[in-house]
Amino acid sequence: MNKLILSALLCTALSAHAEIYKRTDANGNVTFTDQPDPNAETVDIPATNTLPAVSPQKPRKKAVTASGYDNVSILQPRNDEAIVARDGNVNVEVATTPALKRGHTIEILVDGQIASAGIAGTHPLTGLNRGSHAIEALITGSDGEVLASSGSITVHIIWPGAGRSSAR
Repeated sequence: MNKLILSALLCTALSAHAEIYKRTDANGNVTFTDQPDPNAETVDIPATNTLPAVSPQKPRKKAVTASGYDNVSILQPRNDEAIVARDGNVNVEVATTPALKRGHTIEILVDGQIASAGIAGTHPLTGLNRGSHAIEALITGSDGEVLASSGSITVHIIWPGAGRSSAR
């Protein structure tokens, strides 16, 4: 029984390293085969590239940051949203997990500059010019230190009819 298993394994291993032959017929058609032919040449196949197996990592539970905030998100407007606002007024809605702590403030940055600050979840922005703007929400401590950030989103302010001349 052991000899049978050994010979089966040996045949399998040998067939994995079988010779490959290349033959070109009178019409120039190229054929590759594992069958030897007097008119064929042996093809040298280089070793296959291999990489070691990588074990997938288990997802980690999201740790509470040193600031105590798991998440700061801009709910509205959405990233890459086009907003029709000829007056340039836009409301930014921010959510935090957990809720904003006593003594902490939400600051809204527009193009890197503080445009609004307070403890409410909704922040009105006024006078935004048409075009694209980067908006980010920060949670700051009483000393002004940034404790957490939403990351930046981009919004596009559109003024309908701006730049068009009326034909008369």
